[in-house]
Amino acid sequence: MAEMKTGFQKIVLSDANGFNVVLIEDIIRCEGEKNYTTFHLANGQKITTTKSLIEFERMLTDSSFVRVYKSHLINLKHVKAYKKGKGGEAVMIDGSVVPISRDKKHLFIEELKKHL
Repeated sequence: MAEMKTGFQKIVLSDANGFNVVLIEDIIRCEGEKNYTTFHLANGQKITTTKSLIEFERMLTDSSFVRVYKSHLINLKHVKAYKKGKGGEAVMIDGSVVPISRDKKHLFIEELKKHL
């Protein structure tokens, strides 16, 4: 079960133990691997769901999320720094470093400017 409640800005994430209602603004990043997506939250919690990253990308397109790599969707509101490189890397507020593909670099920078 994963659905976005517009107006409330919450998302319901099901996991092995049931489901969690999460504020979208508390999601730092989403990391996909095959048909699983792990949500990394601002409180340090990780929630793994049995849905693919592309499904969540579609749900979160109206929010401040951008796909920066084949397996990473990040919340631009939680970007702390950007490190230059071929594609570069986004440093998130939790200290995690997320690679940015060369193909997504321009989109990432443009979207980040909009959310500053």
